[in-house]
Amino acid sequence: RGEIDKARASLVEAVENTGKSFYRLFAEFHLYEGNYVRAAQQIELVQEQEHKDFRESPGDASLIKAKIHRYAGNAELAKEQFGLAAAYFEEKLKKDPVDQDAHSKLGLVYAGLGKDLQAIEHGQMALKLGQQTYNAVSFPYTLYAVAQTYAISGDYTSALNTLKELLTTHSLYTLNYIKMDPDLQPLLEESGFKDLNP
Repeated sequence: RGEIDKARASLVEAVENTGKSFYRLFAEFHLYEGNYVRAAQQIELVQEQEHKDFRESPGDASLIKAKIHRYAGNAELAKEQFGLAAAYFEEKLKKDPVDQDAHSKLGLVYAGLGKDLQAIEHGQMALKLGQQTYNAVSFPYTLYAVAQTYAISGDYTSALNTLKELLTTHSLYTLNYIKMDPDLQPLLEESGFKDLNP
């Protein structure tokens, strides 16, 4: 719901109760708050097991690291992590060319690498597959990832249209959450953003 302070308080309580570090979540909180340097410091403290605890693959881990380092201004680290993520999801698609999740994430990866046409191609394939095999849990995620891909690639109109569709579905995504994501913040200045009514 965009209530980052309440979320942080819950996480601090979880740290106190479990003794775990939760660096992965703290890194994301810093990202949403715009504290990118701190987010980059936190994400580098995350151990492999913590990614596994959150059911994140090595590709997922590289993708979030790449995103954070990009906004922290660490261009070489971001490029390195995007490269690792690309290799992971490309390999997944070799094994299963209709893997909806791999297409949506490879779209994000290529967008991060500046390969806009390839990014949008994979995003659109993810949407096509999602529509063919609709799943109420995975499809909203795909819509969100494709909106991010469009936004990073500079196609703000398509990004807004995708978010509009997302906000008509039953999911955990909210307008306040969208406003926090740095990938989507350029859309806040677009005239069409006011038409996003959840």
